[in-house]
Amino acid sequence: MTLFHAEDEGQKVITTLHAKSRTRYNLGIFIICILIGLFLSCVSVIYPTLIGAFGEKPRFIHQLLGFLSHFSLAVLAIALSAIFTRELVKNKQNTWWGVLAILIVSVVIATLKETILQIKGLIWLLPPVRFSLEIMSSEDSIKSIPNSFYWQFAWIFIYASFVILLFFLLSNRKRK
Repeated sequence: MTLFHAEDEGQKVITTLHAKSRTRYNLGIFIICILIGLFLSCVSVIYPTLIGAFGEKPRFIHQLLGFLSHFSLAVLAIALSAIFTRELVKNKQNTWWGVLAILIVSVVIATLKETILQIKGLIWLLPPVRFSLEIMSSEDSIKSIPNSFYWQFAWIFIYASFVILLFFLLSNRKRK
């Protein structure tokens, strides 16, 4: 959220002129955010391993799943944050509250998954945070990545891509 709001409107106009379009400007912000998410996802797996924070040394499969879970959540959070930027939300106070509300609801839904699944269609509209939490809580004895995890990661990235596309569509529509 902070990167989306890093520049005031005057500086944003200058940067947009250098980028040659508002779309390229926003795409640049997304790329920077994703690179930061990639770096922090690496740190979130490597640092605890190096300091011996786990009960036993994690196997490569657990480190890979941990990295993919953190990175997929980072991409999802970036996408959701974009929807609540000042570019789309008029009231500046609602930018942070909107993202917090979505993330809190998503975590609550992760715990109430069975109840929510009974309401057909609703589960597809909600952010798939539950998949990443399921993956991170996989058994210690797994030897390879289960096939269902591939689809769960794919859905998180597809969902985030749709939200980012929605951001660009709403952003372009608002400018017209």
